[in-house]
Amino acid sequence: MAMRIVALVIIAALGLFVWQKKQQTESDELVEVPANQLNDDRILERPGEKHVDQTPEFFKKDVQGVEPPSQAEFNVDVELRMMGERPSLTFTVTEKHGWYADHLYVDFWNVNQAGDIQGESVRYMCHKYLDFGGTLVENTTPMVIEFPHLTGGFGTSADWRAVVGDSGKILAPK
Repeated sequence: MAMRIVALVIIAALGLFVWQKKQQTESDELVEVPANQLNDDRILERPGEKHVDQTPEFFKKDVQGVEPPSQAEFNVDVELRMMGERPSLTFTVTEKHGWYADHLYVDFWNVNQAGDIQGESVRYMCHKYLDFGGTLVENTTPMVIEFPHLTGGFGTSADWRAVVGDSGKILAPK
């Protein structure tokens, strides 16, 4: 008799659990709504939630310029900051002629005291564009898995190098 009561209680608890999960799933259901500012793409939202557009600005819409007469000359300054135990690399990108550039990729790597490259470089995709005469500042967190040779920590800003490894459109002012 006791076994039957225990089995009945377990079945009732399991039924209640399944019913609660079903109710939760129905309330968390995603609904497709138009994204007015995302080129008529469609996004998924939960009912009652407001969509915040967090699309990175990889390029400037309606940018006006001409093909540059020569190659772009980028300068990338690297600064390492420690946020507690977490390292943060800040890249400050400029272009010598003040040209516009979009879809920038920064390659960064670590060097030893002699200036020799340690390990592999890592490519970081910038989430903004470099406007005419502007400065682009981007941050990333280097991960230990990307730099397994750094057993004694991430060092200082002097231990890091970076260059623009690739870019999209480059324009000189009209």
